[in-house]
Amino acid sequence: MRSASRVISLDDLGRERGARVVTRRVLVDSDDGALIATLDMTSILRAHGGFSRHLVASEAKPCINGEAARPQIFDYTIPPQTALLFRLNGDMNDLHADPDAAREAGFPQPILHGMATFGIANYMLLRALNRSARTLRELEARFTAPVFPGDTLRIKAHASDGGQRARFEVYAPDRHVKVLSRGVARFEG
Repeated sequence: MRSASRVISLDDLGRERGARVVTRRVLVDSDDGALIATLDMTSILRAHGGFSRHLVASEAKPCINGEAARPQIFDYTIPPQTALLFRLNGDMNDLHADPDAAREAGFPQPILHGMATFGIANYMLLRALNRSARTLRELEARFTAPVFPGDTLRIKAHASDGGQRARFEVYAPDRHVKVLSRGVARFEG
């Protein structure tokens, strides 16, 4: 397998909020060059905004006949050992395992890896909408708060376009915080 990465967008969110950078990584088969996956990652550069007059569009709310659609909801409790198990993927950052390192970084306890959080949100979305992973074509969301091992997460998903698209948000209801916002998924079939 081969990969190549590049920046595809840079947006100014304002001096206080920072900047948003979207990078794209393309994975292809080493033998025949066939596309395996395209991965887009969005990063927020805190306090590094204020370099342009770009305005961020407001998020559209899904509607059916002018009425807000009823969300599909699914809850999932993250096992307490998840961050330790996820370290087996090679991310050995102490922020995810060492309480002292987490406190030094400003968190009350070790946080779950972003990739693990995103994977769990993907699972929750598929369960909430009763969809197969084989039909998922795109998934994006904005991280807004850390997730802790042991958290119970709740996804609220709105399907549209005959089930071909969905918007979603993920919450940690026990902490009264949204952990993923502006989630968008596109399905095929």
